[in-house]
Amino acid sequence: MFDEFPRITWRQNAVWRRQAARSFDDLSDDLAAGKWPQPRCPAEEMALHLVLRSAEAAVSDNWADLTQRYADLPEHDDDHDWDMLTETLFQDIDILALFSKQLDGIEDPGADQNRELGIGDYRPQAWFERFLNMDPRDPRRPFRR
Repeated sequence: MFDEFPRITWRQNAVWRRQAARSFDDLSDDLAAGKWPQPRCPAEEMALHLVLRSAEAAVSDNWADLTQRYADLPEHDDDHDWDMLTETLFQDIDILALFSKQLDGIEDPGADQNRELGIGDYRPQAWFERFLNMDPRDPRRPFRR
């Protein structure tokens, strides 16, 4: 999955990657607790974008298999409304700018484009700092083994 992350993360060390992997677990834990998966930091934001991208591709590629597998679940008109999910689950989609080669450097809060758009700090070392309007996660939560 790490090859799906933006290029600015590709040289991060094992500690960074372990924290990034925990972001997927944190969102999964939200769902298991019956809550909406709400990204609380850039790493979780990226994880949720990648999960939704993967889910959309899976539905497109394997629709027949999935309808049989999940036939017992109720259907809704908006089950595959990926744009609505993005609008509902994210505060913004600023982090997706990191995928654009034309916007290299935008992750730095000191960059002109970043300041103009008010994006904030998306440098890899800041990916695990919580968004100020979100409650922090338990700092003692474990890593997956």
